[in-house]
Amino acid sequence: MGVSTGWLLSKLDHEATIFSLSVSPDGRMAIVGTRRKQAIVWDLIKGEVVRLLDHDDYVRGVTFSPDEKTALTASGDHNVRMWDVATGEIIRVIDHGSSAWSVDYSPDGKWVYSGAFKEAWL
Repeated sequence: MGVSTGWLLSKLDHEATIFSLSVSPDGRMAIVGTRRKQAIVWDLIKGEVVRLLDHDDYVRGVTFSPDEKTALTASGDHNVRMWDVATGEIIRVIDHGSSAWSVDYSPDGKWVYSGAFKEAWL
C-alpha cells in the first residue's frame, strides 16, 4: 500500500492465516509465515508462488537476507531455519529451545537474530 497515496500495490491471496511478511530488498519477492506450517515465497512481479518452505508448526517470523540469496523462518517447532531461496533447500537449522517468534539478519548478513517468549538471541 502506498504510504502517501494509500493505493494497494498488490494483493496475495492465500487460504491460511498469515502471521508475518517480509519483502526482499529489491522488492521482487515476498515471504509470508503461515498457520499452515509453511513459509511461502511469492514472485511479486508475476504474482505467483515460487517456493513452499515447510516446518512442523506455525511459521511466525520470516525475513530475507540482504543479498536475497537466503531467507530465515522462525517457528513454533522451536527451530529457526535458513533456506536457499533459489532451491528451497535447508542450509541450517538452529534449535531455539522454545517457540521462535521472530528473525532478522544483521545489515551485512553475517549474523542471525531471533526472538521468542521472554528472550532474544543475538
